[in-house]
Amino acid sequence: MKNVLTYISACEPPAFDAESERMVRVQIDNSLELGWKLEDIVIAADFPFSYNGYKGVVIPREGMGFVHTRRSRGVNKVVTILWLYEQGYLNDSVFFHDLDAFQNYPFFECPDPQYHSFDLTVAQYGDSKTYNAGCMFFKAAARDIWQDLLRLCRQNGWDEERALTVGYPPGKDPRVGMLDISYNVGKYDTVKKWRGGIQPPRILHFHPNIRGNYAFYVQGRNEANQPLVCERVGRLITKHFRS
Repeated sequence: MKNVLTYISACEPPAFDAESERMVRVQIDNSLELGWKLEDIVIAADFPFSYNGYKGVVIPREGMGFVHTRRSRGVNKVVTILWLYEQGYLNDSVFFHDLDAFQNYPFFECPDPQYHSFDLTVAQYGDSKTYNAGCMFFKAAARDIWQDLLRLCRQNGWDEERALTVGYPPGKDPRVGMLDISYNVGKYDTVKKWRGGIQPPRILHFHPNIRGNYAFYVQGRNEANQPLVCERVGRLITKHFRS
């Protein structure tokens, strides 16, 4: 399985913003401590970067059709995934997640067998009706789904989540499934989500630099009165955001 993240810069010259640079370091350190092999980590950005022995995959900016609008991140994510297919990076199963979606539980394949019958499984916001594309598992066979999603995004001005939800309604498509809420424990009803899904929670999805989030997720200043992230994730976020 490949552990995949993407980042398309909105500035010139292209680079990580300050928060994203810290988050990508947390992601690399976290993946390596979990036991991911360097060759199975794919972090694609439209500029060169390296950290802790990992060298990023550089996406060309010319001819990619990247857009910079309110919904651009979702469209650019689809464009980048299709480029990674074309370049041969995604000829295996894929664990895809955003920079702010932290792997809290050790796995190197989707750990829950009920999702393996789908070509693409996507996290949710908590209502079982709307996809959250911040965490996904998909197979090499899902390439045509990504091509269709790009078509829907381009034709309708949608982001990837809207294209998924409308084009592949949850519970109605045999190839696209929805993940348990433990794969997207994020803002709004956070402790309820943290308690309500498969245990232990798989993915914690938050921005460590937003006011109150460090105390809430890492220090345990919440209704559960305990940290929501595991010791490893909390330690790495503290290292990169508080030292």
